[in-house]
Amino acid sequence: MEASFRSGPFRLHAEYNQANLHAPALLDPEVVGYHVTLSWIATGEVRQYNPNNATFKGVPISRSVKHDGWGAWEYSIRYSTLDATDGPLSGGEADVWSLGVNWWLTDLMNVYINYRYIDLERKNLRGKSSAFTSRILLMLE
Repeated sequence: MEASFRSGPFRLHAEYNQANLHAPALLDPEVVGYHVTLSWIATGEVRQYNPNNATFKGVPISRSVKHDGWGAWEYSIRYSTLDATDGPLSGGEADVWSLGVNWWLTDLMNVYINYRYIDLERKNLRGKSSAFTSRILLMLE
């Protein structure tokens, strides 16, 4: 189940997932999780909503770098949680905080940088980690 709300360049998106596993040896456990994301397109562009398939389109870039502009800049924060412990299943519980920056240079290229802080608890052990990740996306027409 998911829901989104958009107001101008701001968007709030949330999703809830539940998986009922068919694993009789583990008493058919349930795994649940959700995430909530808030994003802001600092350069003012607004994602268009497509009611035909209930999705948001990509960021429409007002002035791409191909046309001597700065492209579009999008900032986001996200919280995710997953509980994979149910009965004999002991996958643990994880919480993840993410901060991200998307730079849309053109409609077909973006650069993404993300910082994640992860807190995992499993079988009375607790682990914490953090990482920077990045991605360059090139789309073919």
